[in-house]
This record gives sequence, C-alpha cells and structure tokens, in this order.
Amino acid sequence: MKRISLLRTEVLMVMLFSALFLFSSCKSESDTDRMRSDRNEGTTDEDKDNTLNNDRTMTGSMTQSMNAAMNNMNETIKNYSITGDSDYDFAMIMMPHHQAAIDMGQAYLNNGQNTALKDMVQKDIEKQKQEIAEIKDWLARQNNYSPGTIDPNYKSRIDKVVADMTGNMDVRVQDNPENTYINTMTSHHQSAIDMAKIEQQYGKINAMKNLSNKIITEQQDGIKKLQDMRTGMMNK
Repeated sequence: MKRISLLRTEVLMVMLFSALFLFSSCKSESDTDRMRSDRNEGTTDEDKDNTLNNDRTMTGSMTQSMNAAMNNMNETIKNYSITGDSDYDFAMIMMPHHQAAIDMGQAYLNNGQNTALKDMVQKDIEKQKQEIAEIKDWLARQNNYSPGTIDPNYKSRIDKVVADMTGNMDVRVQDNPENTYINTMTSHHQSAIDMAKIEQQYGKINAMKNLSNKIITEQQDGIKKLQDMRTGMMNK
C-alpha cells in the first residue's frame, strides 16, 4: 500500500510540475508578446509624433509654394480677355494652367516622401513642359490672328470653367504632402479636362484640337493614377 501511495504521489508531483511548466511557458510567451507590443507601441508613438511633425513641416512648406503657383495662374487667367476664338483662348489659358501644375509638382518633389508619386510627378512635369512648348510654337505662327465674334454659349461655358479654375480651386491642405498634392491636383486635372472639352466642341485648328484630346486622355489617366496612389498608401 505504501508503494502504491508513493507511486500516486510521484505521479501527482509529475503532473503538478508539468502543469506549472506549461503555465510558466504560456505566461512567458504572453509576457514576451506583451513586451514586444508595448515596445512597438512605444516606438510607434514616438515615430508617429516625429512623422506627424515632419509631415506638418513639409506640408506647410509645400502649401506655400503651391499657393504661390495657384495665385500666379489665377492672376494670369483673370487678366486674360476671352476673344471668341476657341483655339486661341484654349492656348492662352492652358499655358498658365500647365505652368501652375509644373510649379506645384516641383513643390511636391521638394517636400514629398513617396518615391512612386515622385516618379509620376516628374513624368507629368516633363509632359506639361513639352505641351507648353507646343502651344508657344503654335502661337508664334499665328501672325494673322484676329479675334472672332464671341458665341454666347461659348462665353458662358468658358466663363464657368475659368471661374472654377480661379475661384473654386484652392490648395487642398491635408495631413501630409502626399494627400495635399493628390487632392489638389485631382481638381487641377479636372479643370484642364473641362477646358479641353470646350476646345473639342468649338475649336477649328487641328493642332489645338489634337492637343485638347491628348490633354483629356492624360488628365483622366492622371486622376485615376492619383486615386490609385492614395488607395495604395492608405492600405499600407
């Protein structure tokens, strides 16, 4: 009986030690996970503060440059008198519009952090520089240009687009340079599309009509890419 009792005691001791070991292991893993979590959360909070402060600084600097670009565009377009010649009006309005996009793109390149967005912005800048050169070349060859009779419907449509460009389109300041640029340029691209559609309807010169068609395609593609870029950044 003593032997059986002793055996039972030994079995119980083994079971007890096993249970204690299992509990200790689980607790150790739990403590480790918690320590990792606490450490990560602590680091993340600090990093978040630093990132937020950096984003605010970069966004503030970029916003100033973008506002200056927008103001220059607004002043130029507001001082332009519509002639009634859609081709000529389109050329004269798209030059400052493209220049504003170039300047705002450069502001992002100077302050932004996202490499993929920077690559896209750089390509857009090159396209718009090329298109400004095309417009200037075309304008230089319009030696016999004379203003036409202004169609009331044309005037009404172009006045609305110009009002949207210069009055309703501000820098859409967000929490970081990326979102600020994306939101602002989405509106900017749309105003170019609206202007190009007027040229499609009223224009007569192939050079400008072809350019307007290219701008519509490019700007629509640009809006989609910007939206995809924003979605991609939100999912990271």
